Amino acid sequence: MNDLLERFLRAGLLAVSLVLAACGPGSGGTGTGPIATQFFSATSTVTGPAGGIVGGAVGASARVDLQLQNTSVELTTDCGRFVFTGEWSANAGSTVVLPGRFERTNSSTVASLRLQFSDGLSDSRAVTVTLLDASGNVLLGPVTLNRADTLAPRPATGCN
Repeated sequence: MNDLLERFLRAGLLAVSLVLAACGPGSGGTGTGPIATQFFSATSTVTGPAGGIVGGAVGASARVDLQLQNTSVELTTDCGRFVFTGEWSANAGSTVVLPGRFERTNSSTVASLRLQFSDGLSDSRAVTVTLLDASGNVLLGPVTLNRADTLAPRPATGCN
């Protein structure tokens, strides 16, 4: 009886191992498994109302940063940040649309973030970001961010 149970467990472990191995690139799988943390950043010219979600006066420069991880995406501007938490992946067109919240010092609102990668997710040197409010109005973008090795620290801001 124990011999039969041991054979059954070994066969089950082998089956699970084969299924997991089949998910990688080059094996018919999507290859969209875990990604290493990726950073993108750019300095954008403020075009909306003074202070807007990017921060600064109209015509001034403001920094926009994006951090991608397996289970989270964070877009940070001089006046706030968009946060998505959960698993995500890009579609065949290298596009991602994520629901989340745009948080400022004194408020938080429902928003969605659209990411359009220049190439496949792991190979992309640039991503175009567009942040939309719950009604589909553009809060930010489109802004093209370039891949970065790290993100520089941000000073505290006083945007509302």
